[in-house]
Amino acid sequence: MTTYDTHEYANIFPLHDGEAMKELIADMEQHGQQDPIILCEGKILDGRRRHLACQALRREPRCEEYRGDDPLGFVVGRNLHRRHLNDKERALVAARIASLRSGRPETIPPSGGALSVREAAEQLNVSPRAVERAKRVLAHGTPALQQAVKEGDLSLAAGAQIAGLEPEKQPAAVNAAQAGAKQQSGAKEAQADLAERALAVLAKLDAEIRGGRQFAKEVKLLAELEKLLQAIAKPRPKPVVQSFEGDFAFRRAS
Repeated sequence: MTTYDTHEYANIFPLHDGEAMKELIADMEQHGQQDPIILCEGKILDGRRRHLACQALRREPRCEEYRGDDPLGFVVGRNLHRRHLNDKERALVAARIASLRSGRPETIPPSGGALSVREAAEQLNVSPRAVERAKRVLAHGTPALQQAVKEGDLSLAAGAQIAGLEPEKQPAAVNAAQAGAKQQSGAKEAQADLAERALAVLAKLDAEIRGGRQFAKEVKLLAELEKLLQAIAKPRPKPVVQSFEGDFAFRRAS
């Protein structure tokens, strides 16, 4: 059974496996390989999961050679149409595009080479600032930091800031930032709970007023409502990651 290496352009997009991969293997076992694997310079340009499925099923993969003149545009177009990427994932993809090596095989024309940060940002519909942050994470972040950003545990802003630390200091910073994110999430949930309780008190107060009931009860409900509104108005704690800049010396990311 023939196996193929993966082209660097294909690796721009994350390879999703898990349940989706199991479903693809089951489908190919029953119906065969419906779409060919696209090769460029003998490497997989599109179809990494189909290639893995063929290996799992011990079947010879069906391949076709790419015949266009913009392999990078081909990869981006194929994947953007069939994937639902959020802004962070788009920024990471754009960062990988902007970080491609300038050298390339002679058979691939310049149009298939790397793009600038601005060009990559426009192509992926994200801001150049987000792409720069993603580049910093990919260039200077430890594997654990990159994973935390990819999985959504950290924002790009927090990840880029932590990537400015020395590698040995990044794990502690990641843990602190994740704790801060949980704290922020808990504060948001508490605020939502307070708002819901305030609405419930307002409903009771409205019923008391409309029913012409005891004034003392209305005063009590107003006092309860005032406490809830004061609690809602309290500022939420600042993210822990904001303290890193004062604690550590940053390396300027290129």
